[in-house]
Amino acid sequence: MISDDFTATYNVFFSYEKAMIDDVKVEFEFDKDEPLNSAMDKLMRIVDLGYEFIGENRTL
Repeated sequence: MISDDFTATYNVFFSYEKAMIDDVKVEFEFDKDEPLNSAMDKLMRIVDLGYEFIGENRTL
């Protein structure tokens, strides 16, 4: 699962409405050396969704 890769690499957690992505299937090349914001931007372009960082630690 893509969110597991992001969580392990960047120590981030995702909160989302499951119903919005139930039918979404994605093939995504995960580059573990890439900054978080760059990886998120690439992923969101593929699925045509947006994201927002919430919390105090926003180190990218």
